[in-house]
Amino acid sequence: MPPEAQRGGWKWAVVLVAAAAVVVSLALFLRPGAPPEGAPQGKEAAARPAEPASTKRATPATERDPSPADPAATPEVEAAPGGGPPPERVPDGDYPVDLMALRKRIPDNLYWQLGAPTQDPIILQQRAEDTQHWNEMFGKVQSGTASDEEIQQYYDHRKQLSEDYLEFATVTLAEYRAKLPERDIGMYELSQKLHRTRLDEIPRQIEDARARKRAQDTRRQEWQNQKQDE
Repeated sequence: MPPEAQRGGWKWAVVLVAAAAVVVSLALFLRPGAPPEGAPQGKEAAARPAEPASTKRATPATERDPSPADPAATPEVEAAPGGGPPPERVPDGDYPVDLMALRKRIPDNLYWQLGAPTQDPIILQQRAEDTQHWNEMFGKVQSGTASDEEIQQYYDHRKQLSEDYLEFATVTLAEYRAKLPERDIGMYELSQKLHRTRLDEIPRQIEDARARKRAQDTRRQEWQNQKQDE
């Protein structure tokens, strides 16, 4: 295949990744919140898995997280098991976004770890391991069994992920808006909106997570006291 066709096909891969990412982002954005603080949580609480990605750890995400639109969406988380439906096939062509130039602009952005198109099996394995790690951490946070340090670590990761994906979408629109198809502009703008909303919600989510932990700690202490009295 001529170099131009290869380059065009690779750049269109960015569109495919983005389309799936936005579907994941919408699913996560609309997902119901955590169960009420006093709700029964079976054997220390049945956690709902979900999170992707990494706090600049060896890599994801989700969550996953969002290329045109949501370079992560990642990875999240939050992260949902599996991705969206397979994107439509797009004919080869010269996509206007120059990922190499963007990478020089924002080299430390998590998108390059978690969302950039790749077929490298080592990178894909790292992303899968990171996704599993953050899914497990999310389960602990939701069930009230995470420590204060784990809660902070989890939401620091979520904050970094959303900040980086917001930066990716903002820089891409600033550089290429005039050349992008209207569909892709809308996807990037949706990514910006979703990640701004996530960032606004993080303080409340931290407080909710700490409240679940306090409730779980109280139940555990009451159970231990009861056992001692028997």
